[in-house]
Amino acid sequence: MDQNKQFLSGLHKKKKNSWKKLYELYYPSLCNYVSRLIKNEADAADIVQRVFIRMWEMDLSFVNIETLTAYLYKAVRNSSITYIEQQKTDKKRLELFSLENISENDLDDSMILMIEEEMIRELYNCIAKLPKQQAEIITLSGKGMTVRQVAEKLGVSVNTIKTQKKRAYAFLKKKLNNSLFLLLLMSV
Repeated sequence: MDQNKQFLSGLHKKKKNSWKKLYELYYPSLCNYVSRLIKNEADAADIVQRVFIRMWEMDLSFVNIETLTAYLYKAVRNSSITYIEQQKTDKKRLELFSLENISENDLDDSMILMIEEEMIRELYNCIAKLPKQQAEIITLSGKGMTVRQVAEKLGVSVNTIKTQKKRAYAFLKKKLNNSLFLLLLMSV
Protein backbone atom coordinates (compact mmCIF):
# COMPACT_ATOMS: atom_id res chain seq x y z
CA MET A 1 0.00 0.00 0.00
CA ASP A 2 1.51 3.34 -0.98
CA GLN A 3 2.02 6.06 1.64
CA ASN A 4 -0.93 8.21 0.52
CA LYS A 5 -3.40 5.31 0.65
CA GLN A 6 -2.00 4.26 4.03
CA PHE A 7 -2.36 7.85 5.26
CA LEU A 8 -5.96 8.12 4.01
CA SER A 9 -6.83 4.71 5.45
CA GLY A 10 -5.34 5.80 8.78
CA LEU A 11 -7.52 8.93 8.77
CA HIS A 12 -10.63 6.84 8.16
CA LYS A 13 -9.63 4.43 10.95
CA LYS A 14 -8.85 7.35 13.32
CA LYS A 15 -5.18 6.37 13.70
CA LYS A 16 -3.18 8.85 15.76
CA ASN A 17 -0.17 9.01 13.40
CA SER A 18 -2.34 9.80 10.37
CA TRP A 19 -4.21 12.54 12.22
CA LYS A 20 -0.93 14.00 13.43
CA LYS A 21 0.33 14.03 9.84
CA LEU A 22 -2.93 15.65 8.68
CA TYR A 23 -2.44 18.36 11.26
CA GLU A 24 1.20 18.92 10.28
CA LEU A 25 0.45 18.96 6.56
CA TYR A 26 -2.68 21.08 6.49
CA TYR A 27 -3.17 23.07 9.69
CA PRO A 28 -0.75 25.96 8.95
CA SER A 29 -1.93 26.50 5.38
CA LEU A 30 -5.62 26.19 6.30
CA CYS A 31 -5.17 28.70 9.14
CA ASN A 32 -3.42 31.10 6.78
CA TYR A 33 -6.18 30.69 4.18
CA VAL A 34 -8.97 31.28 6.70
CA SER A 35 -7.12 34.19 8.29
CA ARG A 36 -6.95 35.90 4.92
CA LEU A 37 -10.71 35.36 4.48
CA ILE A 38 -11.87 36.56 7.90
CA LYS A 39 -8.98 38.86 8.91
CA ASN A 40 -8.65 37.33 12.38
CA GLU A 41 -5.87 34.84 13.17
CA ALA A 42 -7.24 33.57 16.49
CA ASP A 43 -10.70 32.88 15.09
CA ALA A 44 -9.13 31.36 11.98
CA ALA A 45 -7.35 28.80 14.15
CA ASP A 46 -10.65 28.02 15.92
CA ILE A 47 -12.43 27.51 12.60
CA VAL A 48 -9.77 25.11 11.33
CA GLN A 49 -9.81 23.19 14.61
CA ARG A 50 -13.60 22.87 14.45
CA VAL A 51 -13.36 21.54 10.90
CA PHE A 52 -10.84 18.92 12.07
CA ILE A 53 -13.12 17.97 14.97
CA ARG A 54 -16.16 17.64 12.69
CA MET A 55 -14.07 15.58 10.31
CA TRP A 56 -13.03 13.30 13.20
CA GLU A 57 -16.65 12.89 14.31
CA MET A 58 -17.85 12.05 10.82
CA ASP A 59 -17.20 8.75 9.08
CA LEU A 60 -15.34 10.12 6.07
CA SER A 61 -13.03 8.37 3.67
CA PHE A 62 -11.16 9.92 0.78
CA VAL A 63 -10.08 8.15 -2.41
CA ASN A 64 -7.00 10.30 -2.86
CA ILE A 65 -5.09 13.27 -1.46
CA GLU A 66 -6.77 15.64 -3.91
CA THR A 67 -10.26 14.86 -2.58
CA LEU A 68 -9.02 15.29 0.99
CA THR A 69 -7.45 18.64 0.13
CA ALA A 70 -10.57 19.79 -1.72
CA TYR A 71 -12.75 18.72 1.20
CA LEU A 72 -10.61 20.58 3.77
CA TYR A 73 -10.46 23.82 1.83
CA LYS A 74 -14.16 23.74 1.04
CA ALA A 75 -15.04 22.96 4.66
CA VAL A 76 -12.95 25.80 6.09
CA ARG A 77 -14.25 28.17 3.37
CA ASN A 78 -17.86 27.32 4.24
CA SER A 79 -17.12 27.68 7.95
CA SER A 80 -15.50 31.04 7.24
CA ILE A 81 -18.58 32.22 5.37
CA THR A 82 -20.75 31.14 8.32
CA TYR A 83 -18.38 32.97 10.68
CA ILE A 84 -18.57 36.18 8.60
CA GLU A 85 -22.38 36.00 8.49
CA GLN A 86 -22.48 35.41 12.25
CA GLN A 87 -20.22 38.42 12.81
CA LYS A 88 -22.57 40.58 10.74
CA THR A 89 -25.56 39.30 12.73
CA ASP A 90 -23.76 39.91 16.02
CA LYS A 91 -22.85 43.43 14.92
CA LYS A 92 -26.49 44.15 14.09
CA ARG A 93 -27.59 42.79 17.47
CA LEU A 94 -24.99 44.90 19.21
CA GLU A 95 -26.24 47.98 17.42
CA LEU A 96 -29.79 47.19 18.48
CA PHE A 97 -28.76 46.83 22.10
CA SER A 98 -26.14 49.53 22.21
CA LEU A 99 -26.16 51.81 25.21
CA GLU A 100 -27.44 54.66 23.06
CA ASN A 101 -30.65 52.75 22.41
CA ILE A 102 -31.22 51.61 25.97
CA SER A 103 -32.83 53.98 28.40
CA GLU A 104 -31.57 54.37 31.94
CA ASN A 105 -34.72 52.62 33.21
CA ASP A 106 -33.99 49.64 30.96
CA LEU A 107 -30.48 49.43 32.39
CA ASP A 108 -31.85 49.62 35.92
CA ASP A 109 -34.43 46.93 35.15
CA SER A 110 -31.79 44.74 33.56
CA MET A 111 -29.50 45.13 36.58
CA ILE A 112 -32.36 44.33 38.95
CA LEU A 113 -33.22 41.19 36.98
CA MET A 114 -29.59 40.11 37.00
CA ILE A 115 -29.33 40.61 40.76
CA GLU A 116 -32.60 38.77 41.36
CA GLU A 117 -31.48 35.84 39.22
CA GLU A 118 -28.16 35.67 41.04
CA MET A 119 -29.91 35.75 44.41
CA ILE A 120 -32.28 32.98 43.34
CA ARG A 121 -29.36 30.90 42.05
CA GLU A 122 -27.57 31.30 45.40
CA LEU A 123 -30.77 30.41 47.25
CA TYR A 124 -31.21 27.20 45.24
CA ASN A 125 -27.55 26.29 45.82
CA CYS A 126 -28.09 26.57 49.57
CA ILE A 127 -31.36 24.63 49.46
CA ALA A 128 -29.52 21.86 47.59
CA LYS A 129 -27.13 21.58 50.57
CA LEU A 130 -29.99 20.84 52.96
CA PRO A 131 -30.83 17.27 53.95
CA LYS A 132 -33.18 15.76 51.36
CA GLN A 133 -36.39 15.98 53.40
CA GLN A 134 -35.73 19.57 54.49
CA ALA A 135 -34.96 20.61 50.92
CA GLU A 136 -38.17 19.00 49.73
CA ILE A 137 -40.19 20.72 52.47
CA ILE A 138 -38.74 24.14 51.60
CA THR A 139 -39.31 23.54 47.89
CA LEU A 140 -42.91 22.44 48.35
CA SER A 141 -43.58 25.35 50.71
CA GLY A 142 -42.13 27.68 48.10
CA LYS A 143 -44.64 26.31 45.63
CA GLY A 144 -47.46 27.50 47.89
CA MET A 145 -48.31 24.30 49.71
CA THR A 146 -49.50 24.58 53.32
CA VAL A 147 -47.80 22.72 56.16
CA ARG A 148 -50.69 20.25 56.20
CA GLN A 149 -50.47 19.67 52.43
CA VAL A 150 -46.72 19.09 52.63
CA ALA A 151 -47.22 16.66 55.53
CA GLU A 152 -49.83 14.70 53.58
CA LYS A 153 -47.69 14.63 50.44
CA LEU A 154 -44.61 13.39 52.33
CA GLY A 155 -46.58 11.07 54.61
CA VAL A 156 -45.31 12.61 57.86
CA SER A 157 -46.88 14.55 60.69
CA VAL A 158 -47.51 18.29 60.67
CA ASN A 159 -45.13 18.63 63.64
CA THR A 160 -42.36 16.91 61.66
CA ILE A 161 -42.85 19.41 58.84
CA LYS A 162 -42.75 22.34 61.26
CA THR A 163 -39.60 21.02 62.97
CA GLN A 164 -37.80 20.27 59.70
CA LYS A 165 -38.82 23.62 58.26
CA LYS A 166 -37.49 25.41 61.34
CA ARG A 167 -34.16 23.54 61.06
CA ALA A 168 -33.95 24.30 57.35
CA TYR A 169 -34.57 28.02 58.00
CA ALA A 170 -31.87 28.06 60.68
CA PHE A 171 -29.38 26.47 58.26
CA LEU A 172 -30.32 28.81 55.42
CA LYS A 173 -30.17 31.88 57.65
CA LYS A 174 -26.60 30.95 58.56
CA LYS A 175 -25.60 30.33 54.94
CA LEU A 176 -27.38 33.22 53.27
CA ASN A 177 -26.92 36.90 53.88
CA ASN A 178 -29.97 38.74 55.24
CA SER A 179 -31.32 39.89 51.88
CA LEU A 180 -31.29 36.38 50.42
CA PHE A 181 -32.93 34.97 53.52
CA LEU A 182 -35.66 37.63 53.25
CA LEU A 183 -36.16 36.62 49.63
CA LEU A 184 -36.65 33.04 50.80
CA LEU A 185 -39.17 34.08 53.42
CA MET A 186 -41.08 36.17 50.88
CA SER A 187 -41.29 33.23 48.48
CA VAL A 188 -42.56 30.79 51.11
